[in-house]
Amino acid sequence: MDTEYNGNIQHPSASVMGKVSGDNVSVDEYGFPASDDGKSAGSHAVFVKSLKGTDKDNYKLEGSSTNYTEYSIDPKPMTITADDKEKAIDDEEDPELTASVDGNIETEIFVKDEDYELSCEDHPHPEVEDEYDIYVKVKGTSALAKNYQITTKNGTLTIVDNKPTITPDSFTITYGDDYPELTATTKNLDDGFNLVKGTDFTLDRVTGDDYGEYKISVTLIEGSPNVQHYGKNNIRLKEGLFTINQYSVPIT
Repeated sequence: MDTEYNGNIQHPSASVMGKVSGDNVSVDEYGFPASDDGKSAGSHAVFVKSLKGTDKDNYKLEGSSTNYTEYSIDPKPMTITADDKEKAIDDEEDPELTASVDGNIETEIFVKDEDYELSCEDHPHPEVEDEYDIYVKVKGTSALAKNYQITTKNGTLTIVDNKPTITPDSFTITYGDDYPELTATTKNLDDGFNLVKGTDFTLDRVTGDDYGEYKISVTLIEGSPNVQHYGKNNIRLKEGLFTINQYSVPIT
């Protein structure tokens, strides 16, 4: 008999074979070897321990070493799925990692840090906007896990930047080309409080006309009503990159 773990004692049924016709005798109790609980996932052995019925005293059981039957109980499939989380870059506290467990027996509760662990090992500090895996690891010391065939599914930690942000656009030209006008992209702004180049901020790049890379920086115009609305310390200023590539000269 092959069956799936359900938390209860399970075993094949037995019957009294070769009894005298018409006798009232049947199997009463079953027994297991001393180290066998009869319910855990894995291999088991069961034997008939006693008989019942009005004619039972006319029958003798063979020893448990000869009347036992071997069988197995399969692990019960279940899944532990890490819940998706979101965090703003400037939040000091990381969100609590949680997971959902599906397929376990109702009375057997899998507990975080006791039966499984959650981690986000790739999550960098300082933080940047991105998505990172939340990993699930079943603990080898879990008393419950041995009876389950456990599938783990990662969750996602999404780092978002909710601050008003100005990011200079990056440009690439070839040496000798005309210089493009510097521009920037803004995000996370309140309605009616746009941040505009020349009115609310300026863009400047490191001076240089030769082949190479030059940083583009943002400077806020502090008297701007829009800057005052957000507060200059609450506006995130990023850097762009102005790249001048070499000019390819044909040799003839």
